[in-house]
Amino acid sequence: MVSDGVMVFKYKELSRATSNFNPSKKIGSSSFRATVRNRDVFIVLQKRGFVGNFLRKLKMLCSVHHASVVKLFGACFSEGEHLYLVYEYAEGINLRECLRNSRTPGFTVLDSWVKRLQVAMELAQGLEYLHDYTFGDFIHKYIKSSNIIIDSELHAKIAKFGIPQLTGEIDWRASDEPIHEESEADGQQGQERNLTRSHSIRLTGTPGYMSPEYLSSSLITKKLDVFSFGVILLELLTGKDPATVKYNLTGGLYSNMSLPEMARALAADNQWTRNLRLWIDSLLKDSYPLKSAYEVVLLAKACVEPDPNDRPEMKDVAVKLARLLVIFQNWESSMAVARNLQSKEMEAR
Repeated sequence: MVSDGVMVFKYKELSRATSNFNPSKKIGSSSFRATVRNRDVFIVLQKRGFVGNFLRKLKMLCSVHHASVVKLFGACFSEGEHLYLVYEYAEGINLRECLRNSRTPGFTVLDSWVKRLQVAMELAQGLEYLHDYTFGDFIHKYIKSSNIIIDSELHAKIAKFGIPQLTGEIDWRASDEPIHEESEADGQQGQERNLTRSHSIRLTGTPGYMSPEYLSSSLITKKLDVFSFGVILLELLTGKDPATVKYNLTGGLYSNMSLPEMARALAADNQWTRNLRLWIDSLLKDSYPLKSAYEVVLLAKACVEPDPNDRPEMKDVAVKLARLLVIFQNWESSMAVARNLQSKEMEAR
């Protein structure tokens, strides 16, 4: 069934397409690949029911179009407390596997700074679009490397958006205006609060990606997404898994620290020129302009500041990454020219 351009699926239709949600169809912990209505899709199962104005909310979410966001086609909401979201299938592997594939240790397709910064910039642009050009203060909430798809041309796509809005985890109304709560405790009675928009029903998320304010008070704002993005940027820099709480790096550098703590330590380190190369993913080798690489560290550090007011907006992050990407592209091109000239000189001898 199609309602105002939104696909509303029946449970039997999705069950048939996935062979009764057979484990062989799984492409994640709760996702299934299938062909439905001649479309290649993946179906995300949520064991939470939908909330009021579901069709209107779904219609708004299905209207989202961006090159860096996986398209939502529709949903099935007829099976009691279970919700099934049907997304466009994006061919590729997730960013987590790109960086840390246990089957091919020591290898990554993202083997250069330019490739990784391109991924970071596209992700930032996708989040900027969701935050600023969709429905007011829209929040993804589940930004993490396993929810970022890297396609065969190494472009990034954000997957699984819209889940907390449809399940009521975020108090999001299907209107054209953002929702703001008021609180006497903040001394702002009768005034719009700058950051608070909604609170989650319960604490959900992946360790390593959840912001301090969410962990301490379940506060959800756009700055939660900024924090999660900063963690991903640190993953791109170091190749490390943020879900593992602490690290011991070569030579004891910044031992027993999380990725955000490591970024803050490096930003305050007077000897950063000496220590930066020990900190960055060895698969990137030493081929990068050191000062510009340090700027990426500082940008990531800004995104994971403990106080959400100190974190930048995604639009500013996207602009900064675009500038840094040009610097790295120009540096890489100049190095290629230099290597070519050196090779010709050696041949002439």
